Amino acid sequence: MFLQENKQYKEYNYGWSTMLFYWGVILMTDEAARIKRQYYQKYQKENRESLNKYQREWRAKNPDKVRKYNQRYWEKKAQLACV
Repeated sequence: MFLQENKQYKEYNYGWSTMLFYWGVILMTDEAARIKRQYYQKYQKENRESLNKYQREWRAKNPDKVRKYNQRYWEKKAQLACV
């Protein structure tokens, strides 16, 4: 890992996670990132219905934003296809 080679960081151990503090930015070790990723995957799997419900409700309340975001997505997609 680049940070470990240069030794320009401070390491903090918070139990389940080791955080790296590097130039004002907190970074996680590979192990901590793996644990965090597993946690969120499990959370999303267990709460899929409520998350989807919230997304549907948000889209219903904000059709103008949904339209704007979709338009921006397809414009970027078209630009990449033309390159």
